[in-house]
Amino acid sequence: MRRLNAAGIFTFEQLIQTSPERLRAIVAAESWQDVDPESWIIQARYMLGNTNFAPRIGDALIDIDGIGPIYDQRLRAAGITTFAELLATDDERIREIVRARSWQALDLASWKEQARVMMSGQGGE
Repeated sequence: MRRLNAAGIFTFEQLIQTSPERLRAIVAAESWQDVDPESWIIQARYMLGNTNFAPRIGDALIDIDGIGPIYDQRLRAAGITTFAELLATDDERIREIVRARSWQALDLASWKEQARVMMSGQGGE
């Protein structure tokens, strides 16, 4: 935070307007540090209520426990926008898309079960 502030970045809006490459340069992380400026920008947009970053076509994947704004955006960018598409995508492909960190547990069986339940509530499936 101090390095961002020293570079004149104090607000979510300023963070959004800064490129991921510039953020990496500002933070100057050590090689062992896991830095993901793209996710910072997504989270800042979410905090500002800016829905332009992830168009809400299809189903509300974000309603599935375990899918937050970052995974939602990554799934949508890969063309997975509905519960049915999530169910039809093999687990390995989902892992590639969401790019979870090593310490983040993915419960894809739970995601798919929740998608089935949500689809049945819509009269789908």
